[in-house]
Amino acid sequence: MAEENRAFSVLRSARWRKEKPSEAQLSVAERWGIETDGMTRGDVSEALSVATASRALDGFLKRL
Repeated sequence: MAEENRAFSVLRSARWRKEKPSEAQLSVAERWGIETDGMTRGDVSEALSVATASRALDGFLKRL
């Protein structure tokens, strides 16, 4: 289970979520028009996940 993997934790309390965003995260967020001021690595991760899911759903819905 993902929660048991110590190298990467999906838990909201995971230490990495409180760190500053990576350069890769910031680069993708900027390209996608996501404002990241004041966001943590976890915040940006969630914003990118939402944007990814939204893009996938938009593409699916356009085909209906």
